[in-house]
Amino acid sequence: EGELRDLMRTIQDLRKEKGLQAHELIVLTLPETMKELGQKFENELKKSVKAEKIVFAVQVEPSLELIHEK
Repeated sequence: EGELRDLMRTIQDLRKEKGLQAHELIVLTLPETMKELGQKFENELKKSVKAEKIVFAVQVEPSLELIHEK
């Protein structure tokens, strides 16, 4: 699905902008408008972008937060 590939590319670009390493896990926040897509492809999306969790919020753009290792 093209929309999913575009989303994964956007998230990977965000990871690069934040200087995250490939092994670092994130919490991914997506806009409510992407909820159907995010839920439909949740496992694939998590695996592809190294997200431990996906949450949905009222916002315009996808965002991510590094999960701090203990």
